[in-house]
Amino acid sequence: MKSINSEEERDAANHPFSMEGIYFRSFTSFLCGIKFPEDYERRQRAFALNEERALKIVDEAEEVVMHRGRYCLFGSFVFWKGKVIDTRSIDYHDLLTEARNIIYGREI
Repeated sequence: MKSINSEEERDAANHPFSMEGIYFRSFTSFLCGIKFPEDYERRQRAFALNEERALKIVDEAEEVVMHRGRYCLFGSFVFWKGKVIDTRSIDYHDLLTEARNIIYGREI
């Protein structure tokens, strides 16, 4: 997982928040959890863990995950509200921006 660069992002890494009815212990737990398909038990665990433990779940993950009968390379996609989102896409960027805006109380 990439390191957190800005001071603002480091602060967000340990700030709890809720988005679309889901509680996240931190921005890091959000980032780690959405890497797992929505039906994976590890996803919910990651959302509730502190930064160090959430990162450990990701480090221990298989290289490939199964989603709706198809294999996905772990970390190349995230799973949010029934969608599979490529981590290189604008949709991924928008999702992260939405989470950061909630953390900092910005208008979306």
